Amino acid sequence: MSIAIPNAPADAKYIVQISARSPGGANNTGGYYFGADFNQSMTAAAQEIGGGALSSSATTSTATLVVTDGGIFQFALFSEALAAGAGGAKLTATDATGKVIFVLDAESGQPAVTAVQYLAAGAYTFKYVYHSVTGKTVAPIRYHLALLELTEGIGTYAPPLIAPPPPPAPTYSPTIYIAPSLPAPMGLWYFF
Repeated sequence: MSIAIPNAPADAKYIVQISARSPGGANNTGGYYFGADFNQSMTAAAQEIGGGALSSSATTSTATLVVTDGGIFQFALFSEALAAGAGGAKLTATDATGKVIFVLDAESGQPAVTAVQYLAAGAYTFKYVYHSVTGKTVAPIRYHLALLELTEGIGTYAPPLIAPPPPPAPTYSPTIYIAPSLPAPMGLWYFF
C-alpha cells in the first residue's frame, strides 16, 4: 500500500502507525516493511483495471489480463458493500497453464489487500468469487482491482533486454615464416 501526501510542508512532523489488519486475529504478527520516500516528485499512481459487482446470487466474475512485456506489478483489491451488511471478493489469478499465481481476498469495509508479483509476458485469468463475512449480514458488493507497474527500466529489475549479437569471430590466417638464414620452416606464427 502506498500513501502520498500532496503539497506536504517540509517542516511538519508526521506520525505513522502500522498495525495488523485483524488485531488479535490469526495473522496479527509477522514481518512488516516500512519505507518512506521524502522527495518532491510525484509517485506513480495505480490504475484501476478491473471491477464489478458480486452478490450471493451472482457469485463469480472472470477477466483476462494480457501482459505484453514481463515485469513486476503491484495489485490492490478492495470491495465496498452496496447495501447494509458486508461481503467479500476473493481474486485468484492464474497463468495460461492454470497455475495459481497469487490470491487476494478483500472484505468490504476493510483496507485494500495487495500483492507484488512478477508476471512474464502472456495472458492471465482473474477469477473473482463472492463470499459472505462471518457474523455480518450478507450484502452485495462492488470490487475494484488496481494495478501499478513497478518495473521502471532502470535499477535491479530492468525489463528484459534483447542481447546484442555476439561479435564476429576474429579472422586471421596462419602464416609459415621462413627465416632467411634457415632452410626449413620454423612453425606456425599467428598475426592479429
